[in-house]
Amino acid sequence: MDAFIYTKDFYVALYKQLESGMTSIEAYESLGFGTTSRKSTSQTEISLLIQLLFT
Repeated sequence: MDAFIYTKDFYVALYKQLESGMTSIEAYESLGFGTTSRKSTSQTEISLLIQLLFT
């Protein structure tokens, strides 16, 4: 299984996008990550991950 290793800068940028009113998927995609290809992480997985990180 391929895994992404995110940097602190990624989390800061993601947090700023969420604070600006974006949904978790919009914020993730705005940082250049796709959620629609078969190889990409599913939108549900991304949403759950972001909720765990920022709650």
